[in-house]
Amino acid sequence: MVDRRFYTRLKRSFRIRWKDRDLDFLGVTGDLCPGGVFVVTDTLLPVHTVLDMEIWLERELPARCRGEVIWINRGQVVSYPPGFGVQFIDLSDDVLAMLLMVCGDPYGAGRLYAGLS
Repeated sequence: MVDRRFYTRLKRSFRIRWKDRDLDFLGVTGDLCPGGVFVVTDTLLPVHTVLDMEIWLERELPARCRGEVIWINRGQVVSYPPGFGVQFIDLSDDVLAMLLMVCGDPYGAGRLYAGLS
């Protein structure tokens, strides 16, 4: 299996709220990076489901973002709990900078902000 991830994932539980047209759940992350998040849940959504998410990243206010379900773990990957992987879409620069900082890439966040000025 080839790992095609651009970012290193931070294996850490953050509170997450995710919702689509019909569902609204509170839960936790299994891991996180600036490219996406793994949501730990027994509620499995179809691939390509678009979600609105709020993730509490060591702050009182959550980071708000959107993402698309790109894979589902129903137990086939034994090193992961049940849940689904989400690729971020429509990330604001502020949320991307927060993710870079939390995931240990403060230089990436600095480069992002330097490019904005």
